[in-house]
Amino acid sequence: MIIKNLLALANLILFLNYFPHSIRAEVHDMQVERVRALGQPAVSNLMLRLKENLSGALINSGPVGALKFCNSNAEKLKEQTEATLPSGLKLKRTAERVRNPNNAPDQAEKLALE
Repeated sequence: MIIKNLLALANLILFLNYFPHSIRAEVHDMQVERVRALGQPAVSNLMLRLKENLSGALINSGPVGALKFCNSNAEKLKEQTEATLPSGLKLKRTAERVRNPNNAPDQAEKLALE
């Protein structure tokens, strides 16, 4: 009887230790999906605007003008796109491998890139 109670208690402890982890993982997965659902259209919109503007600058001013356009206007276009997002969401240039360490992903961004 004591052994059965100890086994039941051990199973309960294991269950209680596992259960919060599984809930946290499920909540985390839901948060990642929500961020992706909000972010993907914003990124697509920004990339389309950048491409259109960059193409125009390339046609009108050549490669040097297009480069100048990017240097002076890409950040403004990003900020305009961010203004359409829910409060607290920001766009950032990052990737799994980056040339510029300032663009390195943080922990949350690494999870989103997976």
